[in-house]
Amino acid sequence: MLNCYTGLRHSDGPKVTKGKIQDRKLYVRKQKTNEPVIIPVKPLVTEILNKYESIYIASNQKTNDSLRCIGQKAHEKKLGTGNYSKWLEIRIHAARRSFATNPYLAGIPMRDIMQITGYWTTTSFLTF
Repeated sequence: MLNCYTGLRHSDGPKVTKGKIQDRKLYVRKQKTNEPVIIPVKPLVTEILNKYESIYIASNQKTNDSLRCIGQKAHEKKLGTGNYSKWLEIRIHAARRSFATNPYLAGIPMRDIMQITGYWTTTSFLTF
């Protein structure tokens, strides 16, 4: 799941390919808005795409089910701290929010993150 490194919606996942990365930037056109976007990518994204010829993207529902399964196993093994019942709330959109939150906390300008993620208003962006 590369969404946490790209900030793209689940529907744009299949667009993340090795051929669309140049100079550590991913060039894609978003499905929902048909807007082009240039996303700086970490070397890990390129490593993953180089390792696997193609990446299978399951449906949104199957991905959410898999994430909850992983969360449930983490809960059963008591990995991490905090509210262990949070695994029930895990969804694919959490990866997108993580992508937006981490650079925001690192001091990247909000307008840059909003441009990549497609949030149009600061209100929607800041709703955690």
